[in-house]
Amino acid sequence: MDAKSMFDLPISGLRNGIHHFQFELGERFFEGYEQSPVGKGRFHAVVTLEKNSDAMVMDCAIEGKMAATCDRCLEPIQLPVSFEQTYFFRYSEEARDDGDVIYLQPKTPVLNIADMLYEATCLGIPMTKVYACEEDPEAKCNIEILNILQASREEPKEEPDETGNDSVWEVLKKLNYDQNN
Repeated sequence: MDAKSMFDLPISGLRNGIHHFQFELGERFFEGYEQSPVGKGRFHAVVTLEKNSDAMVMDCAIEGKMAATCDRCLEPIQLPVSFEQTYFFRYSEEARDDGDVIYLQPKTPVLNIADMLYEATCLGIPMTKVYACEEDPEAKCNIEILNILQASREEPKEEPDETGNDSVWEVLKKLNYDQNN
């Protein structure tokens, strides 16, 4: 049995109305995709499908954690990921490509949503791999690196010169500049 076939929705046998499905996405799921940004991770997907006689709307909500390296302190972390995506389907005899709508043949028996779940998970991965680790009791932040970062953010305080005037312009006025040289 193909691993992706576990994500088949039997749409021809569904009555019109709202239907709920749940899926677990683990390492085995992501191994099926070449160059997947998710190596180790565990996600829960909730899919709500509203079926009508001529169209369907599918809402996917993905939530979970993946192994990553913190971009702030360089320690391994469990990065929280969550994302919601809505897909629109219409039945049509002719094949059309519309970016917002996915067209299905009227007699399509099964809708495989594995690629859609993969896409939604990948879109939920933050560009910067940091999170509020201060609120996570299991976080293993490198405190030494965080202290160095904090110290670099603090602006050094400049002390005024003895005259009390620390303007750069005052220093420049004191220069003897002769335009005729």
